[in-house]
Amino acid sequence: MSSINFIRELIKSNMEGASERDAKWETKLHDTKAAAAANKANMAHPTKAWGFWRNDKHTAKFEMNADPAISKLPGRRSGASRLADE
Repeated sequence: MSSINFIRELIKSNMEGASERDAKWETKLHDTKAAAAANKANMAHPTKAWGFWRNDKHTAKFEMNADPAISKLPGRRSGASRLADE
């Protein structure tokens, strides 16, 4: 039985105490909460600058579809345009 007690005491000496474990957990919890608050604050910022979608690159498809000379060209079409033709 003494060997079991020796092993038990050896394991206990290598383990951290409950108060130390709780302190580490509280520190981790506060750090996570601070990181989440910072992340949430950053989500309120816009991801694109004003007018980003108005430049030529992003409006080209709309302008191409709006132009009747281009939209009637043969080729691949969306389902909506096929249904409109029928």
